[in-house]
Formats: sequence, structure tokens, C-alpha cells
Amino acid sequence: MSFATAEPFRKPPGDISLTLTIGGSDSSGGAGIQADIKTFASFGVHGLSVLTTVTAQSPFGVHGIYPVPPDLVAEQLNAILTHMKVESAKCGMLYTPEVVEVVSALIRKYRLSKFVVDPILRAGTGEPLLLPQAHPLLVQFLFPLAFLLIPNIPEAEAFTGQSIRSVAEVKEACRILQDKGPRNILVKGGHLSNSSYAIDVLYDGKNFYEFPAVRVLNRSVHGAGCVFSAAITSGITKNLPLLQAIQQAKDFITHAIQNSFPVGDRFFLFSPS
Repeated sequence: MSFATAEPFRKPPGDISLTLTIGGSDSSGGAGIQADIKTFASFGVHGLSVLTTVTAQSPFGVHGIYPVPPDLVAEQLNAILTHMKVESAKCGMLYTPEVVEVVSALIRKYRLSKFVVDPILRAGTGEPLLLPQAHPLLVQFLFPLAFLLIPNIPEAEAFTGQSIRSVAEVKEACRILQDKGPRNILVKGGHLSNSSYAIDVLYDGKNFYEFPAVRVLNRSVHGAGCVFSAAITSGITKNLPLLQAIQQAKDFITHAIQNSFPVGDRFFLFSPS
């Protein structure tokens, strides 16, 4: 029996766009690859995925982390990017220095210009999701490839060495981070507790833009950062202007947090369409 050679992938007709998430699997379904794929679907975007780690998670924390071998990460990326028209990509949990190097090399090779970096360092329950020896490599290799870098306050503090306690200090951190190579910086303000608003700050190298939303109190929410970055990536995939993509994602994540439901001692996001 013989088989015909498969035809190269062609983009589906209509408005369907493809985006790629590179990150870890969350067995609880609230964060990581699972959260990204669900978010992409909510925006009418078809999500592709490259796994970097398999984690054992529950509402009570991360119980195990098993890295995917770097060669297999590379094979996943090559299989997708060789044959599929990917409009954009985002990365989250990379964990090892070897995976950081592989991902950065292939993002550069395939010239993915719409690349969103969510520089995840720790889980919400405190477990490290990027090994310490990988931190400088993330800055050296991935930051310069980022169309958009989306750190939270603790991550921005870690990468700048600055204490951040106000919106003014967020803006100073943005300037420092942009010197490390990203085209645009969006620092998430959820960890600034001195305001009734959660204010995210975007810096494009020239101007600052603020995205406030009323803070939803008393919610320890699992996966909010992953969903937010995936929502922004969805907008970028559909060629929305960056400001519009961020505002759309801000509205989406605020709605999802407001409608989140308790699982164990945490809340999981829910955003009905």
C-alpha cells in the first residue's frame, strides 16, 4: 500500500487565524497550555501548542514538574512552524535553560515577529517555574525577540532589581526593561495593593498608557496571568492595534475574575461567551 505525500498546510478560509502557545501543561486545567487553548477558542482563534513541561497541579499547589527534553521541544516547534501558517506565538513556562535556548533559536529562525513573552518565574502558590540558571538566558535570548513582554510586579522587580510600590515606579521599571530588548512592555499592576484599581501600564518606547480596572477583592485566582496574555495574543493574532488588543483582554480577564468559581482554596476563571 502506498500513501500520497501530504500537501503543505494551507490556512483555512474565512477569518480563522492560528496562534501558538509554548508552555507547561497544568493538570488542573486552570493555567498553562490548557488555559491558553481555551482562551484562544473564546476569541475565535485556533490554538496550537508546544509543551515544555508536564506538571502535576491541584488547587493547593504544584506537586510535580517534569521537563520535556529540549530535542522534543524543538521537534514540536519544527513540526508546527514548518507546515503551518502561524500568525503569532506566546511563551509562558519554559523552566530549564536548555528549553529557553531552543525556543529562542527557533523563534528567531522562523522570524515570528508577533511574539508575546510572559516571563513566568513562579506559580501563584510560590513554586519556582523557571530555574534560577535560566533567568539570565531568558533576558539575553528571548527579551530581544519579544513584540510584547508581560511581567507582573514581582517579575518586573526580579528582572530590574528595583522595588515597585507605585505606578511611577512601574513606569521606571518599564524603561529599564525596554533597554533589555522588548519592543513593548506591559507591566501588570495586580500586585500593587495600594489602590482599589488594578492598573496595567504599557510602554512602547515613547509613550505610557494605563489600563485601569476595578480590583476584584478576596480572590486568589489560578491562571489569571496565562489567560490575560493569551487574550492579548488572540487580539494581536487578529491584527488588532496593540492598545485595542490589551483593552479587550483587560475587559475579558476582569469579567473572568468576577465570574470565577471556588475550587479548593482558590478560584478558577470562568468567562462565559
